[in-house]
Amino acid sequence: MSITPKPIPEGTMAADISVRLVGLRPNATYLLQRAQEGVGGRALGMDGICQRALGLPPWSPSDPPTVNFQTMPLPATGPLVTITTTSTGDGGVDFEFRTLMVFAGTTNDVMFRLVDNDAAPTTELRSACMTIMAQ
Repeated sequence: MSITPKPIPEGTMAADISVRLVGLRPNATYLLQRAQEGVGGRALGMDGICQRALGLPPWSPSDPPTVNFQTMPLPATGPLVTITTTSTGDGGVDFEFRTLMVFAGTTNDVMFRLVDNDAAPTTELRSACMTIMAQ
């Protein structure tokens, strides 16, 4: 996975995202999801731990409710980002992602995952926790 933040005139975050898969289940479709921190006024948004993805405070069930992972590009509009593997289990996608929730110059943690089903995944692949600075 590669994420390249880039500046945009609105002063919010944009990034070119590239995902490559090798050796997964053949002819399967996966949803790309993210757990973005540094939004909603919660603390610890840039400590490199990704509490939201892990369901830890300040993103635990005892805090104001939120989903841990959102299928991209939610909450922005547009088609959901999916990757369908070939008969050999390989696949990939490249796209630009924009969000109005992260402002230029801010730093936040994010973790990505691929799932085969949003409601009840049987396959889940997670990225490492990444700290990204919006340009």
